[in-house]
Amino acid sequence: MRIRSSFAVLCATLALGMGAAKADLPPPGPALPAQGSMAPKWGHQTHHGRHHKPMHWAKSPIPSLLPIAERHAAVLHLTPEQKATLATWQKEHRPIIKRDWKRMRQDSMAIRKAILSGDVTTAQPLLGKLESDRNAMMQMKLDQAIMVRKTLTPEQWLQLSEITQRMEHGHWSHRPMAKRSSCHS
Repeated sequence: MRIRSSFAVLCATLALGMGAAKADLPPPGPALPAQGSMAPKWGHQTHHGRHHKPMHWAKSPIPSLLPIAERHAAVLHLTPEQKATLATWQKEHRPIIKRDWKRMRQDSMAIRKAILSGDVTTAQPLLGKLESDRNAMMQMKLDQAIMVRKTLTPEQWLQLSEITQRMEHGHWSHRPMAKRSSCHS
């Protein structure tokens, strides 16, 4: 009984306090534009702040160097033979990579669905499958990095490494690249 009466007194006190606090507030008016970190950036009027991307240390431990090399082919001064080697590898492996990404996405969604439905026991084998798929993807990315390393000269490799590190830290995230070139040309 005593708890109920204390609770009722607390509720009444809060209600009275809220009424007094509301009396001190100015009448509601038009909303003020967002300022500071909540202000829309880069023309995104419906979003708060920047799009959140994972930090560089939260990304894959093996960067996808082939797309970066393709994007910066002009800066790296890739020869036609180097471009052809990169394009051939990508043409052969792109369907496999797409299939593996799709499989990993499906595994992740199945795990999420199982956990949220309360069936945690079925999530365990799915976790093993996801880990196996992730290991296969990491091996593919490692093979890609080895191929890119063998294709580029030591100077080009050093330059690609510097570009990749700068991109991971967001230094080039919204800047246009120098002349873009494709390995397919």
